[in-house]
Amino acid sequence: MRDSRIVTLPHNALWTTHHLSRCRFDSTHWACYNSPTGGTPLRSNIAALVLAGFLLTTNGVKADAPARVLAYQMKPGQTQRYKLTATIKANMPFLESITPVDLDVVISLVYLATPKTLLADGTSDVECKVDSVDVTLATIPFPIAVEDVQKILNQTITIAQSGEIKKAGGGGPPPINVSIPGVDPTRLYALLYPVVFQQRPVKPGDTWSFKSNLLAGEGAAPSFKATILPPQDGDTEGVTRLRETLSMKVDQKLDGDKKPVVGNKPVHRTRKGAIEGEGDLQFSASEGRFTKSVVKLKANIVEKLLGKPSKPDEPKEVTSKVAATVTVELQPETTADGKSGEKQASK
Repeated sequence: MRDSRIVTLPHNALWTTHHLSRCRFDSTHWACYNSPTGGTPLRSNIAALVLAGFLLTTNGVKADAPARVLAYQMKPGQTQRYKLTATIKANMPFLESITPVDLDVVISLVYLATPKTLLADGTSDVECKVDSVDVTLATIPFPIAVEDVQKILNQTITIAQSGEIKKAGGGGPPPINVSIPGVDPTRLYALLYPVVFQQRPVKPGDTWSFKSNLLAGEGAAPSFKATILPPQDGDTEGVTRLRETLSMKVDQKLDGDKKPVVGNKPVHRTRKGAIEGEGDLQFSASEGRFTKSVVKLKANIVEKLLGKPSKPDEPKEVTSKVAATVTVELQPETTADGKSGEKQASK
């Protein structure tokens, strides 16, 4: 026997034209009909359950995600410990090779970020130091001295409460020359503060663009966007989820030394392509810091020879492809004896 009961839904369910075009509230209950103008009540308990579940879920997300102003919170002397892990798979020229080779690299860094000063408007000078580093190449440990990495990556930055990095100093040039505008390996500190926030309350669905030091500089025109996501089951109070997207086109004219052409100097090669990325981030509004981020990056860049080969074996065309997953996690606070404290990074 078919069920002929009228579908009933809670009175406080969220009404939307798209999903309730065939339902209306009749005094004490919601009634769903088989046409927008009325007719016979729907005779499917399955349809009723699906619609009720949708309404209750939508209503719950809205209630659990109030608009809030997001901002970084710095406390002078309170060191934040971050673990950065980059898993990189690439096919590109490397070291002395002028033709692409396959690379499988895992880089793990521990950053110590210590605020040194704090102004009334929330601006802070933060010392970012590398505490440890491990590198594997094709699963084989690659020896590298932490002191050499510190000389390159240790920086002191001035960061606003919004996350805008106003100044950075220290560090040194990377051991490998990177001639793509906007790409600078010494700016890994920007991954600790990946989003520049708005000066207004934001809620799920809100999206905005911002500038980041991760890709920046003369000749670079990157695009960064952040979107607030709905909370998930199990999220603790104050956790805000975000999605970050980034993209940057590469379009260069290079001389024989693979440097950008200046003036009327002849063009030896062209370099074209794009760098793109997307990541899911977790921000603790109560602590004023990101607790976890997972960003997937990819690059596809093609170099073409226009002039005469500078070497007999110089290839006419070289394609470089890179796919990387970068995870940054806030580590548990530790006491003087090295034991973990109570605060943990969000899972």
